[in-house]
Amino acid sequence: MFVDDLVLFAEATEDQVLVVKDCLKPFCAALGQKISHEKSKIIFSPNMDPSNAELISETVGIPATISLDRYLGIPTLLKMVAKDMF
Repeated sequence: MFVDDLVLFAEATEDQVLVVKDCLKPFCAALGQKISHEKSKIIFSPNMDPSNAELISETVGIPATISLDRYLGIPTLLKMVAKDMF
């Protein structure tokens, strides 16, 4: 993990994203960092209800996307996101 790069996995529920958000507050405070909502993205499962995905995205203030594009010139997602990919 780089100081400015973090991949988080969570259950796609409003309650769980609020838990993640609450956990990030002391993490950011301890490191003197801020979350860049403009540079952050959320990827949802294709099975996710679109209205629920929109609610979660609005709750955390981070836009949803279908791809993380590239990191250091390398495509980040070639297939379905799985923990072992990271």
